[in-house]
Amino acid sequence: MSCGNILNDSAPGTGMLDREALGMEKRSVQCEARVNACSTLAFLSPTFSTILRMGRAIQSRRSVVAEVDPGLSRFRLGQVVAISAQSLASGRLSTGRKLHRGRGAVGTLHSSADTDLIPERESIPALRRGMVRKPKKEATLVLERDRLESSPQEKVVVAATVSLGVFAMLRIFWEMHCLLAAETPQAAHLYPVVRVALEGATALFAYIMADFASGIYHFFLDNYGSRETPIFGEQIAAFQGHHQYPWTITHRDFCNNVFKSCVNSLLPLLLVAFSGAWGTSAEWTSIYLRSFSCVFFLSVAFAQEFHKWSHMIRPPSFAMFLQRSGWLISQRAHGQHHQSPYHEKYCIISGWCNQLLDDTGFFRGLEMLIWHVTGVEPLTWRLGASRIPSPTRESTKQEASRS
Repeated sequence: MSCGNILNDSAPGTGMLDREALGMEKRSVQCEARVNACSTLAFLSPTFSTILRMGRAIQSRRSVVAEVDPGLSRFRLGQVVAISAQSLASGRLSTGRKLHRGRGAVGTLHSSADTDLIPERESIPALRRGMVRKPKKEATLVLERDRLESSPQEKVVVAATVSLGVFAMLRIFWEMHCLLAAETPQAAHLYPVVRVALEGATALFAYIMADFASGIYHFFLDNYGSRETPIFGEQIAAFQGHHQYPWTITHRDFCNNVFKSCVNSLLPLLLVAFSGAWGTSAEWTSIYLRSFSCVFFLSVAFAQEFHKWSHMIRPPSFAMFLQRSGWLISQRAHGQHHQSPYHEKYCIISGWCNQLLDDTGFFRGLEMLIWHVTGVEPLTWRLGASRIPSPTRESTKQEASRS
């Protein structure tokens, strides 16, 4: 038998062995892959399980919070995730159990740390970290007969003021329409635009002057007089006491808050509403004067309500829009006035005049003028706002040193 035959005869056996070795190697590789996969799954399984438990915990916590305080649940997702992650890190995430509040269970929790997450009802607002309205401080009244609720008399006066203001504005618009309709066709393409622009400018100027007038009035009540001052004594005490208890104004009803300023604006608005010629016999000068007076006295009448909104954390939505757009004084702008010695930012309607009056030293000059004429020091000087030493104060110090 030749060598070639031997090789040929042994070829089948050798091929079988190779196939068996190849199969064993393949099975070994598959087994190793399965072992690696099992190891990976064994490593990832706690993570997946923990993530699932964390998701269930988040959902259950949100449902519990919604039942305890429905208004709170929409603010809680970020905080719940943070606490769940903290529970994960500390290994305190466990099986679900019932959380009891009062007479029965209000939800299911999945963590032994969840009792810290859902506290009693009264402490829930503290978890929102400023995202909820803080409870108001109690009102402090500086006048004995003062109150926060509106009386029937105050409601009648405020309603009359609003009615007269609306009637006066409607009459002005109607007379403008009559006069514009009676113009010649040759001037019709330009004349109405000019008249309407002048009317708008008049109203805007009246609004600015009302803001300026509120600053002047505020300045005098803050700095001069006392409770015993005739006619204005109660208002002086209220304005000066407002610096000590500024939050009290936010407790006042609308009519109670604006009653006194509406009383001052009632007669002028009555004259504006019923004075002058009517219809096509009216004159443009009369219309402009009445427009100025109407906007001015309406702004003054409700200046205290604008002032109130500047002290509220969450004023009405329309008021917040007007504050952000600059038409009403904002909380940030008016807050600068409530810093001792209260010597700047006196205007309380729009606040547009504050920067100009403060930069030019208008109120400092007015203080010096009044002091030179009357010898009376403003309250801001006594609180340390004066840049010029008062002779009265210097003489007092000299007399004290001699004694």
